[in-house]
This record gives sequence, C-alpha cells and structure tokens, in this order.
Amino acid sequence: MKYFIGACLGIALFSQCSSSGTGTAKDSTAVFDPHTTLFVQGLYKGEFDGSPIYININYSRGKHIAGYNVHKGLRRNLSGSIQQAADGWEVQLSEPGDHAFDGTFKLLFDANFATAKGQWTPLNTPSLKEKKFTISRAEQVNDHDGSDFAPGNTYAADHADISFDQDGSCVFNFYDKITDSTYADQMTTVRGTWDRKDSGIVVNWQKNEHWDKATSSFTLAYQRTNEGSSYMTGIAGEGYEFSMPF
Repeated sequence: MKYFIGACLGIALFSQCSSSGTGTAKDSTAVFDPHTTLFVQGLYKGEFDGSPIYININYSRGKHIAGYNVHKGLRRNLSGSIQQAADGWEVQLSEPGDHAFDGTFKLLFDANFATAKGQWTPLNTPSLKEKKFTISRAEQVNDHDGSDFAPGNTYAADHADISFDQDGSCVFNFYDKITDSTYADQMTTVRGTWDRKDSGIVVNWQKNEHWDKATSSFTLAYQRTNEGSSYMTGIAGEGYEFSMPF
C-alpha cells in the first residue's frame, strides 16, 4: 500500500512541475520587454481601399501605444495596446468613435516593425465593410539643399497655396476666381492625402461641398543647369503654378 501511495505522490508532483513549466513558456508576459516596443514608433504607409493611408505611432510606454492616422485628409487619433505574437507583434488601435468613419485597427507586425498586415473594422456605420491592407515603414524624405521636392513645405500661387507634410497630409487653400480680376472673399480649404508618383504627386481628397474632385495630379517642374544637374522650380496642377518656398 505504501508503494502505491508513493507512486501517486510522485505522479502528482511530476504533473504539477510539467504544468508549471508549460504555463511559463506560453505566458507572453514572461518574455515581454517594454523597451522593445519603443521600436514600433514611426510612420507607416499603405494602400487602404484604393488610396494611401498613413499611420503615425508616436507614443509607446510598455504595452500602451498611441498616435494618429491620415486617410484622404481625415486625421483621427489612435490609442491602443501592443503585445508579443508568435512571429512578431500584435497591435490593437482604436479611433475615438465620434465620427461616422471611425473604426478599430488590428496590425500584425513582423519582428523588426518593418511591415504589418492590417485589418480595419468599422465602429459606427453598419454599411461600411471591413478592410484588409498592408503597411510598411515609410522613408523620411529630406531635401537639405532645396533642389527637389520635400514634404514640410508650403508652395504659393496667385490667390492659392498648397502644403505637403511628412505624415501624408495635404492642405490646398484657394480663392475662387469670379472674373478675370476679382476673386471670392472667402477662402476654400481642401484636405487630402498625397503620394509621390513617378515625376509628380497624386492627391486623394476628402469630400468637400466646395470641391467635387476625388483626386488631383500635380507635376513637378525642373530647370537644368549648365553643369548638367537640375533643380526643382515649382509645382503645377488644377490651373495653378505654385512656386518654390524661399
């Protein structure tokens, strides 16, 4: 009888140790490094329902992250969490919820936070459908000598100006032309999201009662020097010629 009791105790102890060991291996919090999540910060770009989307994650502390996204000029704040997944990182981000187009993002990043497969689910509008997309870390464009296009600048034209920001947002301000010499007193502002395409820029616009176009194409103008190099002189589109900022 004592041999039987001893055997039972031995099996129980082995089972408890095995269960404890397995639980530790599966518990992601045991290997979670809060400092690693700092690397999720940055600007990401992808195609969302046929037009560019930019997701900017600019805050991370432990498992909490935050930022904003820009799509067709509509900017929405984001807040959520990050946790380790089997082959990388899983991010959950929610928009505020007070806009008809607000929703939640689920992003599955690779281990290096270079790319992510995403899914967006609407919060408020049942007629909207889930969207699947892919985003990649965006390259920061800087033109230190001013010879080429660089976001972060405002380009001016006659009774109009247009700006392109690093986060993908575009703002177009203009006064409607009434006659050859008179313009409207009220300025019209249109917001959109820009994308560099070959030798030009394509902007996807947010819906606006004063602007019925979904997209616009802008051409970059260059001047060649005697030494064979070239420099940018302006941007043309929508009937305007925008000059370089000085």
